[in-house]
Amino acid sequence: MKVCGIIAEFNPLHKGHAALIEHAVKEHGCDGVIVIMSGDYMQRGEPAIADKYCRASMAISAGADLVLELPVLSATGSAQYFAEGAVSALKHCGVTDILLFGSESGDISFLKEAAARPHSTLPFEERMSSNDLLACEYLRALDRLDADVSPVPFKRLGPDHDSPVPGEGFASATYIREKLLSGEAAGEWLPTSSSAILKDYMKDRRLLSRADFSELIFYALLSHRDEGYARFFDIYEDLSDKLLRELENYEDADRFIARLKSKDITHSRLSRTLIHILLDLRKKDAEIFRHEYDSCPWLRILGVNRKNSALLHAVKENCDRPLISKTADAPSLLDERALALFEKDLSASFLYSKLSGRAVPDQRRSIITTPS
Repeated sequence: MKVCGIIAEFNPLHKGHAALIEHAVKEHGCDGVIVIMSGDYMQRGEPAIADKYCRASMAISAGADLVLELPVLSATGSAQYFAEGAVSALKHCGVTDILLFGSESGDISFLKEAAARPHSTLPFEERMSSNDLLACEYLRALDRLDADVSPVPFKRLGPDHDSPVPGEGFASATYIREKLLSGEAAGEWLPTSSSAILKDYMKDRRLLSRADFSELIFYALLSHRDEGYARFFDIYEDLSDKLLRELENYEDADRFIARLKSKDITHSRLSRTLIHILLDLRKKDAEIFRHEYDSCPWLRILGVNRKNSALLHAVKENCDRPLISKTADAPSLLDERALALFEKDLSASFLYSKLSGRAVPDQRRSIITTPS
């Protein structure tokens, strides 16, 4: 069995993502596709537009065979943390042969050369686009983790990652989210299955953006004001001091980020900072996550294609991390420290579901499946 791994957010899953999954099967002859997908919060520090179960359903409908959730510490981390957590998950599945990823250049030689350079090297990285920069982190993570997985770039179709306009029959996820959040139709840029799944989801739930979390973020900032914020993941003393100085000027999350943004602190970094405070993600959590568990304390199933039961069986036989399909099993599968981290993931998802209008904890949700 040849297995392809794909790392994604699918926020939402659009036609370019569907083409990536199709490419794994048709061009690389893969018998199974594993997707490591962010849960309810994204790498740029934003909530997903729709919850992880909706997006896992899109992935399965588009041809993925197994969707595993990327824990929130990795999903909301910097590109390095994001890549390391996702690559580690693919490694610990024990069956992954290739890592297929989107790339503006589509040139593995160029990417390997870039990945071999220090993170701060310029101007070499100035001419690299966002997917290529993330691809370099995948290559670095594969090397650091000594993962026996072959990296394979897939040249990005259509407009750039953050393009405000569609082109060549494709549209960026950024463009699609803006359309959806403003109440406009965006079905022409989504696979038919994704469009139908999203339409059904919106019958009893709201699409979310950072604005929906603004008041909660302010409350979290106030709650921790006396002790400062340097205890939280990826926040240093100077940034903590800056947050404290500007707190009295808080109007909403977006304008607060705009006030804080500078040449040295990017918008995405600040967005992640606020999410880490809101979700109570601490530096000590990240240290335990990375150093004790290789950035992969567990493998959590979100979706399964029952027609490809051979892949799930292979993962069960070969993975060297607890494989969780029911959250109720977590206390018996995880040690005390891993369970504490897992419970932070559950709390983060419950908060998301509450704001979406359907407050259902993960303990009462079932994995997404297709008929066998």
